[in-house]
Amino acid sequence: MTRASASPAGKVGESLVGLPMYRLIADTLQSNIRDGTLPDGTVVNETSVAKAFGTSRVPAAAALRELEEAGLVSRLARRGFQVGQGAGKLHRVDLLEAGLVLPEGFDTAGGSRSHRARLYPEVEREISACLAYGKFTVNESGLARAYGVSRTIAHEILVRLERLDIARLEGSRWYVGPLSMDDLRNRYEMRWLLEPAALMRAAPLLGRPAVTRALRRVERYVDAETRPAATKILELEQDLHLDMVLKSPNSEMCSAIYRSQLPLLSTHYTFQKGTSVEEIRSMAREHVAVFRRLLAGDAAGAAEALEQHLRSAFDVVIERYQASPPDDFVAPEYMSREA
Repeated sequence: MTRASASPAGKVGESLVGLPMYRLIADTLQSNIRDGTLPDGTVVNETSVAKAFGTSRVPAAAALRELEEAGLVSRLARRGFQVGQGAGKLHRVDLLEAGLVLPEGFDTAGGSRSHRARLYPEVEREISACLAYGKFTVNESGLARAYGVSRTIAHEILVRLERLDIARLEGSRWYVGPLSMDDLRNRYEMRWLLEPAALMRAAPLLGRPAVTRALRRVERYVDAETRPAATKILELEQDLHLDMVLKSPNSEMCSAIYRSQLPLLSTHYTFQKGTSVEEIRSMAREHVAVFRRLLAGDAAGAAEALEQHLRSAFDVVIERYQASPPDDFVAPEYMSREA
C-alpha cells in the first residue's frame, strides 16, 4: 500500500512527466533511508527497486549508482547493494511490504493514466541515452514485457520516437543510433541558434523565485572542490535548458529545440563521468551568468551568455565523444547493440 510522502520527491506531479524516472526513484529511496524506513542492512537491487516503482531496471540502476556515490548504500560482494556501509545485518525484503513510502499520487498500476504519462518520457530518455554509443536494435515485444504493457502500446511509443528522428523502422525491426560526430555538430548548431532566441521569448514568463532557486543551486559549484555526481550535473543542465528555455511561448521552436536536446541531455550522465572539477566550475559560472542577467531584466544579455555557454559545451563534448560505451553503461534490457 502506498503512503503519502513529505520527501524531496514530493514534486510528484512534475516528476512523473518531466524529471527522469531515476531522479524520482533516487529522491524517494534517499528519503526512506534517511527517515529509517529502510534501515542499514536492507538489501536493494535493480530488480527489487524496479518492481517497487513499476519501471524497468535501467532507471533503477541509475538511481542506485547515485545513492552509492552519495554514500547511502554500499555494493555487495555478489550482486546489488545494502543500505549503509556494511555494519548491519542483511535484510532481504520486499520494499513495499517493508513500508517503502512512495510519493503522494504515485501509481504503479500499469493501466493507469499516471503510468502512461510517465512511461513514454522514461522510454524516450532510456533509448536516447544509447544513441552516442552505436547502433542498437529495439525489441518491440521486449519493450512491452519490460514495462508490463501491450505490444500495441510499445509500438505506439516507438512510432512517437520515429517522429522525433530517434527510432526508425527498417523492414520489420526497429533501430536507434548511432549518433555521429556530424549529428552532434548539427544538433549543437541548432541549439546555439534557437535556444538563445527561445530564452528571450521565455524571459518575461519566468518567475523570479524559480530563477533565483536555479541560481542558488548552481552557485554552490562555482568553487567546487570535488566533482559532483553526474546526476547532479544533469539536474543543473535541466534547470537552464529545459525549465527556462522551454518556457518560450513559441511551441514550434520549443519542439525543434527539444528534438536537438534530447540525445545530448540524455547522454550527459555518461559524458560527464570524465568531467574535471575545473570544467564543472566553468559550466557553473556560465549558468550563473545567464541567471544573473535574467534576474537583472537583461534578456538579451542572458541570451548572449547562453549562446557562449552552448559553444563552449560543444567544444568539451566533441573532445570527450566516444563511439563505444563506458564500462558502467547499461542499455535497457529490450535493446541490443549491433556489432
